[in-house]
Amino acid sequence: MAAMLTLEQIKALNIEASSICQANCPFCSRRQKKRPFGDHLLTLSDFKRFPPGFIGRLRRISFGGNFGDLCCNPEMPEIAAYIRERNPAITLEGETNGSNQPGAWWKSLGQSFSKGCMVFSLDGLADTHRLHRKGTDFHNIIRNLEAFVSGGG
Repeated sequence: MAAMLTLEQIKALNIEASSICQANCPFCSRRQKKRPFGDHLLTLSDFKRFPPGFIGRLRRISFGGNFGDLCCNPEMPEIAAYIRERNPAITLEGETNGSNQPGAWWKSLGQSFSKGCMVFSLDGLADTHRLHRKGTDFHNIIRNLEAFVSGGG
């Protein structure tokens, strides 16, 4: 029988911060799922429920985009700042379509991603992006990417 993993042994997390996505991309796995996900968000108060010291021991947190997009979680800048306060050395990563939220939101989020990376998913250029990333706006994504970088991301 395998030994059970303890909290002290966990060094990285892959978290879905949202099950919501405003996009309707034809190739997305969310369109292929047979079960409904519902609209769920991880909140700052959810992160505050981690045991004391847990976040401080982590090396990396990746905010994936398999079930939703982190840009649909309005609390992401506060969540990332909370994590960064508890662990200045942690690597934060994320994947996003980058089309939701205003530039100020992205700039604020970028402040916590100075160590790590954010993948902004673009397909093509302004004239072809809309074919694959339905429900997103190429120019808005570029503005949000620039705001994220200007914040330090």
